[in-house]
Amino acid sequence: MSALLDFRWSPFDLWQTLLDLSVQQGGVLKVQDDLGGAAEVGLPAALLPYEKLDALINLTDLRQVERSAKHKRGRAHGTRQLAQVTTLWIHQTAALLGSPDRFMSVPAHCGVDLQAGGILMHPLRAYMYHAQKANRFTVGMEVACRAAGIEGDPLTFWRSRKEKKSGRFYSELVREATDDQLVTAQHLVAYYIEEVDRQARPLRDQGIDVPGIVAIGTHRNSHKSRTGDPGSRIYEHVVQWAIREYGLQPGPIVGSGVASPTAWTGEGAVRYSGRVRGY
Repeated sequence: MSALLDFRWSPFDLWQTLLDLSVQQGGVLKVQDDLGGAAEVGLPAALLPYEKLDALINLTDLRQVERSAKHKRGRAHGTRQLAQVTTLWIHQTAALLGSPDRFMSVPAHCGVDLQAGGILMHPLRAYMYHAQKANRFTVGMEVACRAAGIEGDPLTFWRSRKEKKSGRFYSELVREATDDQLVTAQHLVAYYIEEVDRQARPLRDQGIDVPGIVAIGTHRNSHKSRTGDPGSRIYEHVVQWAIREYGLQPGPIVGSGVASPTAWTGEGAVRYSGRVRGY
């Protein structure tokens, strides 16, 4: 019952957890428990299998690791039904996170570190604060890099106030995602598509509608301040790749989010931002 007494949760998150009690076997669903769809049909709880993924990339599994006060930003804040998990949401960290431990404070479901290692941080059903209004239906992925919004364009590169004051510029700070990181991100995309489908099968057999992963979007699509998140290079090699390979739809525009620019998609006439001319 201690999970329900965690007042870091918002009333909405608490309500989502209470809804999940109807499908529990043996008590309150803990945020760190990787029960997935199995719990919803009364099957034994077990860690999700990832042998295929583990054979393809250097994989670290942090899903069952309790976050300390030091890592409180990286905690989950509730749970959701598997049927709600329909979309992958891609971010760049805008910070050079070089080890799995650095991801303990990152609010997302998975990540790719600087060495192209893949990190599973939270279960599929964990409710994470990573994408504003898109939190409820998305799986968040963070790629460790400091990428320009449009690769090679300094006008689209974010710098902190401190960096601007000290005279540090694009050429010194930029660090685009490497080819190896992008391949790892692709493997994680494939894993989540397949894993949601695997968990959905017993639910579908019971007549429960579980759409699975049907779309892929970016942080720009859910918050107007994230203009360059994740950037054109990640968009091309992860988002557009997934759209081509798996027939996913581009992620919906929600909250204050804005559409992906023509500089990323190659379609339409969507400006990157007011500071950057052209499309």
